[in-house]
Amino acid sequence: MLFLLFGLIATIAVAGLPDGRDDELGDPPRNPAAMALDFYQHHLSSLRHARCPFQPSCSEYARQAIAQYGLFSGVARAADRLMRCNGSAGRFYGRADSGGLDDPAWGASHGPVVPRLEPWLLPAFDMEPPMPAAESVSSELWVRIGETVSFARWLAVGGDCRRAETEYLRVAHLSRSDDWRRWSYYQIGASYFEAGAWTDAESAYLQAGMLSADAAQRELARHLVAASLFNDGRYGGSEDMLYGPDLMPRALALRGLCRMTWGDWDAAASDFAAGVEPAVDSVLIERLEYMRTAAAAGAYLPHRSPGLAMVMSAVLPGSGQMYAGRTHDGLRHLLFNGALIYTLVKLIQDDHYPASYLVGTIGVPFYVGNVRGGGYSARAFNRDRRLEHVADVIAEIGGIHP
Repeated sequence: MLFLLFGLIATIAVAGLPDGRDDELGDPPRNPAAMALDFYQHHLSSLRHARCPFQPSCSEYARQAIAQYGLFSGVARAADRLMRCNGSAGRFYGRADSGGLDDPAWGASHGPVVPRLEPWLLPAFDMEPPMPAAESVSSELWVRIGETVSFARWLAVGGDCRRAETEYLRVAHLSRSDDWRRWSYYQIGASYFEAGAWTDAESAYLQAGMLSADAAQRELARHLVAASLFNDGRYGGSEDMLYGPDLMPRALALRGLCRMTWGDWDAAASDFAAGVEPAVDSVLIERLEYMRTAAAAGAYLPHRSPGLAMVMSAVLPGSGQMYAGRTHDGLRHLLFNGALIYTLVKLIQDDHYPASYLVGTIGVPFYVGNVRGGGYSARAFNRDRRLEHVADVIAEIGGIHP
């Protein structure tokens, strides 16, 4: 059913029908493809016995891809997504927060392996509340603040991070002190970080950084924000937070790991080497040396060329996906595009030109999606090998020096 719908959308894409924008100011742009997807989602999707394993679903992916990349490119991307929606998909994608396979229409998706930082890669910060000035807080208020802090910690240990956040903010309000506010946001970030709520941890640490007056405190906050971003799979954002000439060894280690996820092996090795020089802890020095060796070994990881994969899929549909280890995706592309090409040739030979036009308009986006999908599969293969290598390095270091 969904294939028939995309056949209609593909025909619209190649035919180049107008967008059909509403005349009234403020109305969202509408086009026939969006209308067809609306009809499918509202009236036909519930008739299917199977549920799409992806997040977003294939129909919603198509809607977002068309909105982001335009009608033709969006339909081609959606056609490739349809070929990737099969029983083997769970091997190649991580899980979104909703539980579905993570594959957004734009932005980077993460694979089945997402490295997580060990505690030794995080900076230490004071978990004890700051002592108030004698004249600023009465003894009764000090007792109340202590009780609120104890309750907030109890909530955080139990995993009730939202209520713990409320209590920590209550502490910040009662204290009327910037030091307490900064400390409270650090505790909020730590509770969310421990619970794996990386976006909330990032937000809390950013607040702590904005309340920091000195450079050392701001660097601490940036490091914790970078750690939250790293664990959330946003490696570029994590690397961007770690800047400046005076980074501490653990911050340099984290930046090196970010660069390893991108395959920038030389820059990663330089970061690890730079961290060795100011380090005084012999265990940390040994870990950084191990990571520098691992960065050098990263250049020899298995690799697939996206350009070659695209050329292969252009010559023989699906072969680029098979080259990148996605056999099921490749077979689906091969069979579907092969059937369309065979049908098109037969129709032209029999002079059925209107039908051949219809089949051709359906086939072109699927063929283009197949070529793009070859490059996508090769890039995903390379990404997954890098992330597996980074995860292995972190785990091996933790095993050597628990």
